[in-house]
Amino acid sequence: MHSDEIGFGDNYIFGYGSLISNDSRARTGETGKPVAVTVSDIARSWSVPVPSCQFTAVGAVEQAGSYCNGVVFPVTPESLQRFDEREIGYTRILLAAERFNPRLKFSNEAQIWTYVGTSRAQPTPQLPIAQSYLDVVIDGCRHYGHDFIEAFFETTLLWNHIVDDRHEPRCSRHLKSSEHIKLCDAILAKYAPIQLNRRVRSAQNTEEELLGSK
Repeated sequence: MHSDEIGFGDNYIFGYGSLISNDSRARTGETGKPVAVTVSDIARSWSVPVPSCQFTAVGAVEQAGSYCNGVVFPVTPESLQRFDEREIGYTRILLAAERFNPRLKFSNEAQIWTYVGTSRAQPTPQLPIAQSYLDVVIDGCRHYGHDFIEAFFETTLLWNHIVDDRHEPRCSRHLKSSEHIKLCDAILAKYAPIQLNRRVRSAQNTEEELLGSK
């Protein structure tokens, strides 16, 4: 994979959560064209708590025999630093090109990075899966077709405690298009109907689930 765009050099990022979204990436730094891929020996789950925003984000860990889909894209050195500043709760590690499917032709100097979670937590009533964050991920996935969406749901673990916080978004990079939000709900209904049926509004979560956990 070679970037013909001036200034990108040889740094790449593999994104498997909110970084799948073009809009979410653009809010952080300048990136090149993304390519949909699957990476071997990496497992994704809802495992990274974000206490400052009161939700749990997706994270990944290296795990033999697992795989995870996402996108790989070139970044400028300056943007790489900005993504480091964004990815609080994650550690940046190198990935070997041989782990990518399809096989991409990176230059010999290429450094392919991803951010693995520093926590192996799981969603709780206090730090649930925020729909406003999930919307960003799903909106990114839908640009890559049916198989990509299906793979995201199949290879992501720990689908517990989803709250609909769209009326008061906890995710700062939340979707603002009502049309896109409707598409996200349609995708959830198709690929994760059980999780959708268990989703609660955040006000209800605060009043009922938090009191019940005491």
